[in-house]
Amino acid sequence: RVLIEGISPDMLLIHTLRHFQLLHELKGKMITNRLPAKSVVDGARPPIFYQRRAKVGNCLSRLSISAIEEILDRLQSASFEARANPELGHSIAGTSLLAAVMEARQSR
Repeated sequence: RVLIEGISPDMLLIHTLRHFQLLHELKGKMITNRLPAKSVVDGARPPIFYQRRAKVGNCLSRLSISAIEEILDRLQSASFEARANPELGHSIAGTSLLAAVMEARQSR
C-alpha cells in the first residue's frame, strides 16, 4: 500500500530500519534495567506516539534481542541493495519485509 502511494522502496526500508532501531534500543533498556515493556515504552524519549505505544510494547514483549538484530542486518542490507538497484527496489523491499515478518514470527 505504501509503495503504491509513491514512497520509494529504499525509503520504506529506511523507515522500517528506524523502527527496528528503536525496538533494539528499548529492548536493551528492558534487559539492562529489568523493566517491563510498558515501562520502557512509557518512558521513551522522545515519546512514542500514543497510537503506536501498544504495538511497540507488543513487539518488545515478543521479539528477542537477537531476532531484532537479525532483522536490522537484513533491512540494512536490503536498503543498500534497493538504492543500488532501483529497478529491483520493489522486489527487494517486499522480500526483505516478508523475511522480517517471518523472522519475527519464528522468534515468538
